[in-house]
Formats: sequence, structure tokens, C-alpha cells
Amino acid sequence: MRMTDRVGSARHRLVAGALVLALAPVLASCGGDDAPPSEQVPALGEHLDEVDAAVGAGDHAGARAAVKELVAEAARAQVDGELSDEQVQRIVAAARSVLENLPD
Repeated sequence: MRMTDRVGSARHRLVAGALVLALAPVLASCGGDDAPPSEQVPALGEHLDEVDAAVGAGDHAGARAAVKELVAEAARAQVDGELSDEQVQRIVAAARSVLENLPD
């Protein structure tokens, strides 16, 4: 691997990791007196762990898939009444930002 490839790869991992960190607070707390979404729906935290693992492995396609699974889980939780519309909107907005900024 050439030096420029390694630097670019490291930069992409750093950017992707920072984006995953942007999702974490949204799952930890969406305001109000309710329990955080990750406590209300533990599968959300599991999906975030999958995103983090994929990013750490440099698997951006896997990270995208895991973010999409996280959004689908949030939508299921909304339909089931486990999450509010506002909580899901914040999760979707953060997920969209992650997806838009993940390296190709």
C-alpha cells in the first residue's frame, strides 16, 4: 500500500468514526423525561455497535447497511409506540448525516 493510500484510508476512518460519534448522543438522549432511545429499544444500541465495528474495520458498505438497519429499527419502535416521532426524527437526521458523509 502506498503512503498516500494509507493516509487517505486513515483520514476516511477518522471521518467515519467522528460521524458515528455524532449518532451516539442521539441514541443516548433525545430530551424530555423519557428513557434514552437506546434504553427503550436496546436493538438501537446493538445497531450502533455494528456501525462502529464496520467503520473500525474500514467496511463502509457494512457501516451503511448497519445505519439503515438502525433507522429501520427506529421506525419499527415508532410504530410500536416505543419511541416518539421527535426521537425518530432526530435518529433519522443523524443517520442521514452519517450516510451522506461516509467515504465511498
